[in-house]
Amino acid sequence: MPLIIYGVPVSQPVRAVIWACKLKNLTFDLRLTMPGSPRVGGTRHPDFLKLNPGGTVPCIDDDGVIVSEASAILCYLAEKHRWTDLLPTSLPQKAAVLQYLSWHPENTRKLTLLAFAPVVRGFSLGDAARTAPKTIDGVLTMLDNRLGTSAFLCQESPTIADLMCYAEVGQFQPQFFPLIDLQPYRNVQNWLKRMQQLKGHDEAHEGCVAFIPAFQKMKAAFDAKQSKL
Repeated sequence: MPLIIYGVPVSQPVRAVIWACKLKNLTFDLRLTMPGSPRVGGTRHPDFLKLNPGGTVPCIDDDGVIVSEASAILCYLAEKHRWTDLLPTSLPQKAAVLQYLSWHPENTRKLTLLAFAPVVRGFSLGDAARTAPKTIDGVLTMLDNRLGTSAFLCQESPTIADLMCYAEVGQFQPQFFPLIDLQPYRNVQNWLKRMQQLKGHDEAHEGCVAFIPAFQKMKAAFDAKQSKL
């Protein structure tokens, strides 16, 4: 039975898991599951909540082993399938990956929460809008500094940390959802180009490309709403 991944390709954490599987030729079945929806096929539906009480995606079913949260899923898959390139066995290198994954939710993930989520969900950041640019710049500056010392985040080759990070940062490139100007961050830009050369990049981002027309309509509606505030 192939691995089952629950989620939608536009979800950043889901995309990271999909890309890892594509990169390592791991067969999977993507079960489209809409975040926040109480309907059948949604994360708030009772059937899904029995599987994952947290009601979040991604969530995987690996022949009865249920794992949620993208970082945990990627670590699980890397350990099970011995993807030692993506999750090194050397303790110092492994610690560097785990350190980034711990840092990610309250830092890199905020790029999506502050820039992408308001547009696609149609809500205002309120008071947070004043500090959002500084927060975004702080995260990208830290990443840029880190990428000034190595080709990838934790070593000279990509790890699951890079997949998680790219899912959040890479979506803001001009070909996807250009809500953040990445031009000032030279090391980040060079890293994005290196990441794009990895196997499975284009397949993992097909959902982003398909979502662009809907995103453009959402952005126009968001801008119109903001102009009236």
